[in-house]
Amino acid sequence: LGAGQFVLRGIGGFGITPGVEPPVATVVDGVYLPFADGADFSFNNIASVEVDKGPQGTLFGRNAVGCVINVTTKEPSHTPHIDASIGYGNYNTTIGNFYGTTGITDTLAADLAIYAENQADGWGTDLYDARPVHYGREWSGRSKWLFTPDDATKFTFILDYDRSVPATVGNATTNGLNNGNISVPAAGTLHVGGFYDAYTSDPNGVDSRQYGASFKADHDFGWADGV
Repeated sequence: LGAGQFVLRGIGGFGITPGVEPPVATVVDGVYLPFADGADFSFNNIASVEVDKGPQGTLFGRNAVGCVINVTTKEPSHTPHIDASIGYGNYNTTIGNFYGTTGITDTLAADLAIYAENQADGWGTDLYDARPVHYGREWSGRSKWLFTPDDATKFTFILDYDRSVPATVGNATTNGLNNGNISVPAAGTLHVGGFYDAYTSDPNGVDSRQYGASFKADHDFGWADGV
């Protein structure tokens, strides 16, 4: 939960504000992800991950000064197949994964990947009103449709959606400063807490939603491949 930040050979960035694009580019199925939040999808349908070091602007375009992380997801299969799992961890965290693929017609196949994570209990306490803080959740979905009218031609259509509420807070946290104390000048009080405790009236202030669609046509001419 949160934002994905990549650094390669000392080149990278730490800005996660929308509009701040990192110098290490992330590309998924040929689509550039411009913001850090978009690089944090919890994929359960990866076919391959390729890290191309060095500047890659010629092949991949903007913001590829450090490198490109090129992710390719699985292609739909006409053979029905399902992978599913459920997990449970500390802080009352539940994780669910689903991937399924099947043929629709002789020339059309589709798949669906779904990921969900819910951390119900917080890491710390809001000293403002004793509510739990640092709890989060994420829902992701991705569907790819593959149309192959003949052996030399294929059309790929992809839809994706992600909503992430990371386990962060929108105001002051102790973070171990001053031995875990927070001074509130307006009230003239000192609040003592742990590393993950906070003092805020607006906890978990980040709610990121992203979605997109892409289409690619590919044809093998024999002497060249057109995309």
